[in-house]
Amino acid sequence: MSCWIIFVLFILVEIHSKPTDISSKKSCLDVLKSAQASENFGENVAHALHSITVRELRKFESNVTEENNIPTINVDLTSDQAILPYAPDRRGPNEDLFSDDTMKTLDEVLSHMDDPNYMIKELNTIERLVHAFHMKTMWSSIRHKYEMNKNNPPTSSDVCLCALDVENNGVLTMLRYIALIFREPELIYGNQLEDYGRNNKMSVLGHAMLCGYHNVRCGVEPNQQPKTRIQHVNE
Repeated sequence: MSCWIIFVLFILVEIHSKPTDISSKKSCLDVLKSAQASENFGENVAHALHSITVRELRKFESNVTEENNIPTINVDLTSDQAILPYAPDRRGPNEDLFSDDTMKTLDEVLSHMDDPNYMIKELNTIERLVHAFHMKTMWSSIRHKYEMNKNNPPTSSDVCLCALDVENNGVLTMLRYIALIFREPELIYGNQLEDYGRNNKMSVLGHAMLCGYHNVRCGVEPNQQPKTRIQHVNE
């Protein structure tokens, strides 16, 4: 999984080019499969990109701006635009007061602690912070691998185009689904929210998202497999 996230981030950060369809969804998936990409390519890459910002991307390459063509989910849940066509330069109101990245993240999240339409619907402030730092941990791990592989960039034009073609490689589809979870979690989880949240100190929706969206095994019987995101969509 991680090598393909690194691969996509590399070409997105380095090229800054608008994705171009080479053919169809099926052919693009075939190209990626032939290059030994994971069957969960769209899901894995969408998870890595969905809330990334310019501040994080500048840790990969210092010259990144908002003109980056990296699709992300809009944290403003009242906006009609659920998916942004770029990673924003999102900041907290007091960012200039802090030199430490951790404090800047706290400032950004805590400045919205009374806003029910920020980031993920109905999550409490602690859960929003957990999500923010979970993603930072993932990006840190990816960045370490990125530095190891940046001197050996991908060379296949077809594979690069398919990795960038978010319309046909599954990335945009999964971003839309994650956005739906963030905006309308009740539509995704329904009555399962009570089962997920039973005997747990987290909010019911927070527990459901942790178990469902991040595929953490919790609230299921020993011989029962937890449902995947695609299973939720198809039911």
